[in-house]
Amino acid sequence: MRLLGAFVTFEAPPAPFPSIKVLPSCEAGVASTIGLLFEAARELGKLDELVGELKQAADQKVEGAEPLFLLAEINGGRGDKVLPRLTRSGR
Repeated sequence: MRLLGAFVTFEAPPAPFPSIKVLPSCEAGVASTIGLLFEAARELGKLDELVGELKQAADQKVEGAEPLFLLAEINGGRGDKVLPRLTRSGR
């Protein structure tokens, strides 16, 4: 699993080009493949399913799955659930 990110601009293009619709995951000025994945899963009602798949991959020690699982949990509003995994002391 790979993460690709880029800075985005909000400048409107000149006429005759249409205005740009900024996706919610890009509103902070950074677009990332992970943010877009979470946004698409949420729009399709599949975020919980994605979290489940990422948890399975993390439990199987698939490279890169653990950070994605943690980010997905935070994105889904369950950051408190994974907080012990984010801290060194486990507290």
